[in-house]
Amino acid sequence: MERRCIQWHSRILLIFLNADVGIIQMACPEFCCLGIDRGNIYGADSPVVENTRIRIEMKRDYANAKLNKLADYAVQQILEYDNLRLLALLRQIVLQIVV
Repeated sequence: MERRCIQWHSRILLIFLNADVGIIQMACPEFCCLGIDRGNIYGADSPVVENTRIRIEMKRDYANAKLNKLADYAVQQILEYDNLRLLALLRQIVLQIVV
């Protein structure tokens, strides 16, 4: 099963690479908003289903503000890389004109 998963990841990465698309990794939203213990030091011992509790916590205002910052940072990275790509393209054009 693990090998099959790796094969799919490789295929997906090749699609992006062949399309000249970059990949960025966002920080883990749960970790950034709730911390390493996801806001509950008792974890699995809690009577509430963990996914439900996390979903509820992630919808709170403080988590929403952090999620917005994470999304803004991801967009900033994309724009920076896009600007870098544009500069590289302009450099290629200038070099072709000069040479």
